[in-house]
Amino acid sequence: MSRQRTLIKALLRSGYAHGTAEEIFRAAREEMSEIGLATVYRNLNYLADHGEIRRITVSDDKDRFCLLYTSDA
Repeated sequence: MSRQRTLIKALLRSGYAHGTAEEIFRAAREEMSEIGLATVYRNLNYLADHGEIRRITVSDDKDRFCLLYTSDA
């Protein structure tokens, strides 16, 4: 589990549940200034592909993401 992935999951647990990748990126930059947008997308895709978060596709809008469980793992 990378620091970036841990941060993204923490943000989803807090006020960024159902956030877009860009919203999560902006919040992550406040905590980890070196994180890049591509890193956020890559980690969101990884977490969604491995069933840890859900990607919510909204027609005519950006995908949103939410955590499926609250484990720290």
